[in-house]
Amino acid sequence: MSVISRFSFFRRICSSTAKYPFLGIIRGVVQVAMALVILTPPAQADRGMRALKRGDYQTALNIWIPVAEQGSARAQYNIWVLYEKGLGVRREKTQATEWLERAARSGSVIARDRISAREAEVVLKTAKERARLGNAEAMMVIANIYADGVSVTRNLDEAHLWYSRAMRAGHPVAANALLRIEDPMTRGETSKARKAIKKDVGILEQVAYQTHSTPN
Repeated sequence: MSVISRFSFFRRICSSTAKYPFLGIIRGVVQVAMALVILTPPAQADRGMRALKRGDYQTALNIWIPVAEQGSARAQYNIWVLYEKGLGVRREKTQATEWLERAARSGSVIARDRISAREAEVVLKTAKERARLGNAEAMMVIANIYADGVSVTRNLDEAHLWYSRAMRAGHPVAANALLRIEDPMTRGETSKARKAIKKDVGILEQVAYQTHSTPN
């Protein structure tokens, strides 16, 4: 018998309490059981989502917090959304990060993916800053990120360009990486990527010429 069928059964019995007074006790038990079913974390999370869709962010937060404290990854992730976007609360990066990490620890795959993506974004940003200073290793890191599609859309053209820059900067394995990434490319894609390298070299040479020819 399903949960709904059981409740219907008990309701029919409890409607006869006038005839059978002792069944009032059973009715009380049934009412508590029904309340527990209604107030389970998934049901509360759904109530919070309905409030969110209405734009009633404070109600959504009030619904989700006790559920999140019970360990609901879904509620914890939803609270992260509120703090991340500043919906109904002041936008706070520290609070948002805390709820996202709690959701990840509670088993939210989406939360874990977001954390991984953020970490990769930091790596990419740092690598680009170092690459501007001519660091060949940083150029290889950037190339690998684009080649593997980590935190960014996979882009073989960008990877090809950064491998070529790393090669020109003297990285010992960049040339092999460049050939390896050309392997799955069509002839047209390879031609396009190599033209981009020539253009890149031309721009760099022009910048170098202007830098050295500018009078002090």
